[in-house]
Amino acid sequence: MVIFQVGFRYQIDRNYSMSHLEFCSNCGEKNILGKIDGGNRYHCLHCKTIHYENPKPTSTLICVKENKLLLVKRAVEPGKGLWGLPGGFIELNETPDEGAIRELKEETNLDAVVNCQLGYTCHYNTMHGD
Repeated sequence: MVIFQVGFRYQIDRNYSMSHLEFCSNCGEKNILGKIDGGNRYHCLHCKTIHYENPKPTSTLICVKENKLLLVKRAVEPGKGLWGLPGGFIELNETPDEGAIRELKEETNLDAVVNCQLGYTCHYNTMHGD
C-alpha cells in the first residue's frame, strides 16, 4: 500500500506491492503470488511460509542550532558518502521520540530532547531494498 498526498487529502493505492519476492527466504524454493491469509501475498507452497510486507517505522530528526542544520554523512551502504538528516529504524518497544534520541546518539554522540513531532509520511523506500 502506498499513500499519495493529494492536496490535504490522502489517496491510497491498495494494489501496490513493495517488491517482487521470487524466492522464499526460509527454504529457497520459488514463491508464488496469490490470495492467502486475507490478502494477495507472496508465499511458498513448499514450506508454507507467508511473506508479509510490513511497514518499517523510522524516526528522522531536524536539528537546528544558530540557523545551522545538522546533517550526517553516511558511513556505510546503502548511500555511503551521501549527506542526510540523522535518523533510523525505530526498534521494538521504542516510541518515535525514543528512537530519534537513540539514533542521534548513535550517529553523532549528541544528546537530545525532542521538542515536537512534525508529522509522519508513508512511502516506498527503495534505498534498503524493501
